[in-house]
Amino acid sequence: AMYTGTDVVSNSAIQTRAPFDRSPMVNSWQFGYEQRLPADIKLGVTYAGNRQHRRTTATSLTNNTFTNNDARTNYKGLEINARRSFARGLEISGNYTRSKTMGDTTSTLPTTQRQYRYALMDWDEPHTGSLLVLYQVRGFKITPGFQFNSGRPYSISANNLTGLPAGVAFVDNDGQPAGRNIYRIADRWTWNLTVSKPLGGEHFKVSPTFQILNLTNRVLPLLEKRGGSI
Repeated sequence: AMYTGTDVVSNSAIQTRAPFDRSPMVNSWQFGYEQRLPADIKLGVTYAGNRQHRRTTATSLTNNTFTNNDARTNYKGLEINARRSFARGLEISGNYTRSKTMGDTTSTLPTTQRQYRYALMDWDEPHTGSLLVLYQVRGFKITPGFQFNSGRPYSISANNLTGLPAGVAFVDNDGQPAGRNIYRIADRWTWNLTVSKPLGGEHFKVSPTFQILNLTNRVLPLLEKRGGSI
């Protein structure tokens, strides 16, 4: 370390992993069932789960931050999908997913609010669904789609507030100490449109595609929910 530039004779470094720091582990599973119903409707149901542990989190004590890898994330979801084909190149399909994602935050939390570390994750969307229509006419594939997503949860940070007890990270709508991700933004839906035309023969094909995501150029809320500002 005392040598610089051309005075360096040799330089070596050894990096070791702390005994408690192990690679994250993921356990996932799923099972499903498909059944063809009358009127040529194909119905499928899938239940899936995902569990992660040995994730890293941090706790703040005065001016020191301590990390640990005992955090976990758990996802469970039930998906229902249906599809029906009609004559003249028309097909309608839709799906709905009911899920829940809980886990520990990776953010630094004070010891006074460590009990709020395990809560809904920031990307939790308990209800999602879509409806897709595929119509083929004169060689073109026209696919309008409807997409629905539940609003994601959020917390109100206490960083800019005064008069709170020391070590408060999250507050409620009244500015009082509260848990993490206790509020949720409004649900939303969008329209999408895709138009494509396959060209070519048996050995070579191209498919020029025109696509518009969020056709209305806005995310429309389905339900307004009260809460603090994000």
